[in-house]
Amino acid sequence: MALSEQQKHLLNRLPNRYEARRETEPKEPAAIERARKLIEYYTSKTEKEREDRERKFHKALNGVREAIYFLPADKALVKVKEFEAEYGIKS
Repeated sequence: MALSEQQKHLLNRLPNRYEARRETEPKEPAAIERARKLIEYYTSKTEKEREDRERKFHKALNGVREAIYFLPADKALVKVKEFEAEYGIKS
């Protein structure tokens, strides 16, 4: 069975077996892979710490707001001062 010119052209457009299996990007050295993993670990850890600090701050802020609404003025003032001292807020 003879191939037509169109079939030959289409076959030539396809990669041969060797080219199809070949990696498109060179493999990184092991040291670089370890460095990337270390950076990812550190970034995820610092991101989690930042989120924890933010969550703690907002929880404390909500607690102070509740104190202002529901506690007597003198006790609410104590809570506000504690919050300001803990988070370095100047009034």
